Amino acid sequence: MTKTIKILDDYVVSKISAGEVVERPSSVVKELVENSLDASAKKIEIEILSGGKKFIRVTDNGIGMSRADAVLSVQRHATSKIRDIDDLFNIKTLGFRGEALFAVSSVSNFELFTNNGENGTKIIIDGGKVVDISEFGCPQGTTVIVKNLFFNTPARLKFMKSDLTEEKHIVSVVSDFILSNPDVNFKLICDGKEVLSSTGNGSLFDAIADIYGLSFARNLLEVSYKDVKGYISKPSDTKVNRSNQHFFVNGRSVKGFVLSNALEIAYKNLIPSDRHPSAVIHISFDPKEIDVNVHPTKKEIKFSNPQKINNLIEKAVLDALSLASPPKLVYSVEQSYKSIDKSRLNTSDAINLQMPYETKFLDNPIIESFQHSEKIFTEEKKTPRVVATIANTYIVCLDGNTLFVIDQHAAHERMLYESLKENKMSNNSSQQICLVPEVFELDKKEFSIIEKNLGNLKKLGFDVEIFGGNSIRIKAIPYLLTRLDIKSLIKDIALQLDEGSDYLKTDEAIDKLAKLAACHSAVKANEDLTIEEKNSLIEKIFSSDYFSTCPHGRPTVVKLERNDIDRLFGR
Repeated sequence: MTKTIKILDDYVVSKISAGEVVERPSSVVKELVENSLDASAKKIEIEILSGGKKFIRVTDNGIGMSRADAVLSVQRHATSKIRDIDDLFNIKTLGFRGEALFAVSSVSNFELFTNNGENGTKIIIDGGKVVDISEFGCPQGTTVIVKNLFFNTPARLKFMKSDLTEEKHIVSVVSDFILSNPDVNFKLICDGKEVLSSTGNGSLFDAIADIYGLSFARNLLEVSYKDVKGYISKPSDTKVNRSNQHFFVNGRSVKGFVLSNALEIAYKNLIPSDRHPSAVIHISFDPKEIDVNVHPTKKEIKFSNPQKINNLIEKAVLDALSLASPPKLVYSVEQSYKSIDKSRLNTSDAINLQMPYETKFLDNPIIESFQHSEKIFTEEKKTPRVVATIANTYIVCLDGNTLFVIDQHAAHERMLYESLKENKMSNNSSQQICLVPEVFELDKKEFSIIEKNLGNLKKLGFDVEIFGGNSIRIKAIPYLLTRLDIKSLIKDIALQLDEGSDYLKTDEAIDKLAKLAACHSAVKANEDLTIEEKNSLIEKIFSSDYFSTCPHGRPTVVKLERNDIDRLFGR
């Protein structure tokens, strides 16, 4: 039986966390979809224009509202989901504060159409002022239309981001809803184009495939331990950030250090410290042991026993990982380096000294990439001689009593980065044609970002074309990038450009592309180079003036004078 809506008493209202409900268009979508889910909707369609700034429409097939409940629903702190203070500590619905529709209608041109199966109602509100309440014929369920968000609050309107950025926030919100409610059929339409859709067949695996693509879903490991269910990535498939980590507690999407930390502890010693696993994890927990009212937008929750949830997730993930083949570590670092006083290691002038050394070049793609970049100095420079290699990662060179230690990946990465930038600035993007063009599928979010950046990729020498659905075809890559995992690079490009989406058409986007391409194509740590390859790289470093750091700011060369070494030994 449907509960009627009542105004909360002042005492309960005073206990509800205050805060801004509507931060941006995605906040509106989140609140409206939560209402639809709480109304038992199994089909929800979201349509937006201009990133949701001009138009948002959310339509569901839920239970709908009577006229009386519809009128109360747009008043502040009117809800059917809690009754007293005790209910705040046993919340089982997504919404509970009774302030979403009131807040949204206060800062927009707002329309609500609803039918509870007996009669339909229409409510029109402009900037908090009720314009019309009347009977209206419509299917069972509820439709809310929000136009001109923040039209009456210019200060807030001014801080809105670009249409593309706001759209991406909405895509992220709807993606979380699809992953948290695999039994609901969702559809998201942006500026007339269907961007997301889900089958709603109840399968979490299919929901993941709807968001990230079938090939991504097939490569995941299933997690199933007590009240923890979901999927995680293999240690060999990691990301540069945590954007592919999704946690749901009792069906609610939540963020927080506790959950993410528990996941990554399980991957410790399996993946590099600067990489992160993907995960879609559902946790069922006693509502009385969590507080969902600690954050104004309900993005975070508080656990009464954080260690309990930490142990639960860690155990579930470890069990799943144990079924996978043991991965190869990318590299390991001994902790003894911590005893060295790094302040005594001078990196600022690490390429000032030279020593004659003759190098011979072979027909080798790595050497060829070293040679291809033009020299900054016209005068010929000599290089120190290679005397050793540490862990197939650091090249040790000697010039008299001066020792140089070079990070082979960082140095090669910097060289490729500078060469790509030089080619772009001179409009000379030399390409190598792929004999067999590579075709692969992206998830919908990645595809949208790459599609909008085809021009930027072309400026660096990539020839990428749309190949139907969410697939792309790579026809050519920059001449220098001979060692490229193009699929991994394209996915990382989408991830990085998504974080800077306000600058997708600027030089910052091109710069990000160049850095990523250089990083992916550079020689790696633990990679065994020939003496010719080492000499070729060293000669390039010591003949230029821009190689003291990699594109990300890490030093490429550390210089140790005799007195530095003496001090390390206490002399």
